[in-house]
Amino acid sequence: MQAGLDALSLAQVESAVQRLYDLGRIELLHRGMMPEAEVFACRYQGRRFNLKYDLAYGAELQAVAAFSHDELDALAASLVAAAD
Repeated sequence: MQAGLDALSLAQVESAVQRLYDLGRIELLHRGMMPEAEVFACRYQGRRFNLKYDLAYGAELQAVAAFSHDELDALAASLVAAAD
């Protein structure tokens, strides 16, 4: 479960991504827009994931490469903690 991630604002998501990037924990590959959503294409430990911020539903992690549920939960927790 990605508890807390969906409660973040877009500004908090941007800040969290930047903070984890600055710390060398994730790599930001690309930021793009789609209707009603911002998408951050990232890499964590060599594996791709997307962080999608939907205007209606909030933030959500989407694994592009193989991640366990525990790894996604830990990544979500890191993003939430970095947003504070």
